[in-house]
Amino acid sequence: MAILRIDKLKGNQVKASDEHTERQRETKNADPQKLKDNIYLIGEPGLNLRESVNEEIKKSSWTTKTGQKKTGKPKPDSVECIEFFMGASPEFFGESETDRLNKALEFADKAGEYMK
Repeated sequence: MAILRIDKLKGNQVKASDEHTERQRETKNADPQKLKDNIYLIGEPGLNLRESVNEEIKKSSWTTKTGQKKTGKPKPDSVECIEFFMGASPEFFGESETDRLNKALEFADKAGEYMK
């Protein structure tokens, strides 16, 4: 089974998502020992997502419905980033550690190409 989850993140959701992904808070359905197995298509482990999103927002600009050019901080209820999660059922990756690693790397390459 393949999994593709797409979420719009606003405000505190950005930090909460980062804490969940990096296992900085308890996540009952996740094994913290497997954090090292995460593969990041963009960014890298330990990168502070909240800070990264803030930097991108500062660099961005947009045009309002009335044609006014805006930069900097968006409204409090604005979507600040979109999170993509791609995964597959454990059976897909195989039994041996070597099979799992090879399949995970192949999956990450194909997922990255698909997202581009």
